[in-house]
Amino acid sequence: QTDHAQICLVELGGTAGEYQNVLYYEASRIMKLRERDTVVHVHVSYLPTPSHIGEPKTKPTQLSVKQLNAMSIQPDFLVARTEGDLDERRRDRLALFCNVQESDIIMNQDLPSIYEVPLNFHRQAFDQKILAKLGLPDHASELTAWEGFVKKALAKKDKHLTIAIVGKYFKTGNYNLKDSYHALFEALDHASIELGIELKIKSLNSEIIEKEGTKQLEGVQAIIVPIGWGARGTA
Repeated sequence: QTDHAQICLVELGGTAGEYQNVLYYEASRIMKLRERDTVVHVHVSYLPTPSHIGEPKTKPTQLSVKQLNAMSIQPDFLVARTEGDLDERRRDRLALFCNVQESDIIMNQDLPSIYEVPLNFHRQAFDQKILAKLGLPDHASELTAWEGFVKKALAKKDKHLTIAIVGKYFKTGNYNLKDSYHALFEALDHASIELGIELKIKSLNSEIIEKEGTKQLEGVQAIIVPIGWGARGTA
């Protein structure tokens, strides 16, 4: 209402039913109830492929949609996040048990670049299907500039650069993740594409460098130290 939006596309992603998101789900349900013709619900769900089985499992997504149904939310579209393509049998099972048309199941498989995702959606006419749900007229999409950007992102690069990001928020349990610095990684990715540089990023735990010295920094051409709070890992 504040922005005077005429349509609303709601992504229902992650794990449906998490208690901290209940208010948002309820708000989305009411919004869809009151503005049925101008609100579209898209459920993005991961279909894991266990390595010892070798097939994508649809049951977690089925249960996720059931959880949404329990909150009186029925997705208009199901975006299947997978490692590879989804065959007809599994698409049929998703359609049957998630109560969506098979044509409204959109593949979102792993791709060489995240910037290919909009093109992948366009190839499946996802944009046209959303317009149809909203009762809006279809029109041709102009993606020439975006296609050029993707081509540039995937092109082989002659120049190389190794950057170390030294931070104390990489480690979580026994794993090192880059989520805490995601915006920084994306900014570097954008810059490397624009400059035509093949970028290698070393994610280094500042607490380890604090204890063991700077040997891990050998061979890097640049060092980035993101902001942190407190004295831990800053000596």
